[in-house]
Amino acid sequence: MVVLGLSLATPSLLRAQLASQNTARTLFNEGRDLWDEGKFVDAERKFREALTKYPKAEQSDRTAYYLITTLVSLGRTPEARMEIENFNRNYPQSRWKSDVEEKRLAISGLPSIQWGQYQLGLRGHNVGGPPRAVPAGVVRGTKEPGSPPGLTIHTNPNVSLDQEVLRLIIEMDFPEGIRLSRERLKGNPSDPAVIANFSTIGSGNPSQALPFLLTVAGDAQSSPHTRTQAVFVVRRRVMKEEESVPVVADTLSRFGDVERRNAVDQMVQARQVEGAAVLQKIYRASSNPAVRMQIVESVGSAPDASTVPFLSEVARNEKELGVRRIAIQSLARLPNVDVKMWEGILKTLPPPGVRGPAK
Repeated sequence: MVVLGLSLATPSLLRAQLASQNTARTLFNEGRDLWDEGKFVDAERKFREALTKYPKAEQSDRTAYYLITTLVSLGRTPEARMEIENFNRNYPQSRWKSDVEEKRLAISGLPSIQWGQYQLGLRGHNVGGPPRAVPAGVVRGTKEPGSPPGLTIHTNPNVSLDQEVLRLIIEMDFPEGIRLSRERLKGNPSDPAVIANFSTIGSGNPSQALPFLLTVAGDAQSSPHTRTQAVFVVRRRVMKEEESVPVVADTLSRFGDVERRNAVDQMVQARQVEGAAVLQKIYRASSNPAVRMQIVESVGSAPDASTVPFLSEVARNEKELGVRRIAIQSLARLPNVDVKMWEGILKTLPPPGVRGPAK
């Protein structure tokens, strides 16, 4: 009887857990929409409701981060500090921990984690030109674990006011902050105040934040440093939130060939935060052959440990023959492809004159 009771109760328990997750996610989404609209008091109410009723929900750490951001925007610093302590105690392994640390540094009046124009590039060279002397007012610090190369803690009195005011605008009126950031980058593609706020922008509504950052990454007029920082924030958002992946895929599908190639190449070349994994997520989420082909081509040009399995999967299962052809050509240039893998690919190729994979 006990066994029978457990077997009957388990489906009900699973349904109840699923319903709780869905309700918690709905409350979070409603809160984030209010946050994007600058309605911070109402947003706080939604975030607190989600955390109070569903403290163990899948996205509770993300909800807690947005609650902290909301309190900062409302100027309620003591409460924000208390929520930061709660966050560190409740979610010690959260992927949002570095974002919360940025908020802690900012409200403590300490130098926040910024991406300066004096950092080291991917191969140890100064981004954007030869090594330059560190100007007065810039204090170098140590890298944060998991950060892109050259991520340093520093302050620069020449840009700090611009940076702080722009941050306030972004948090108070997100669409206006995006518009203003876009205008500033037109005047100066390396505007330090905008670049320093990429992380703040990246925390906003993905339907607005991710297209903006991807456009920066794909713009040939943007400096290499600016593109690198924009892509870092995009990748971090994609790895944290599955719902961000379709937004990225859709944005890339609306780009021109050159812009799309620039953005995808930037993602695959700067691999510090699971770049290959991000591109593979986007590949699977996209129905656009041009996007899928560009991803396969870019991944094949900068191979890592996951490249061969990914390209082999594409070569065997991709419906578009043009994309499969790029995958096969890329595999042919790699050394770690054995005869068995080629035989497996050969079995899936359609007979001459037949479109699509063999059944």
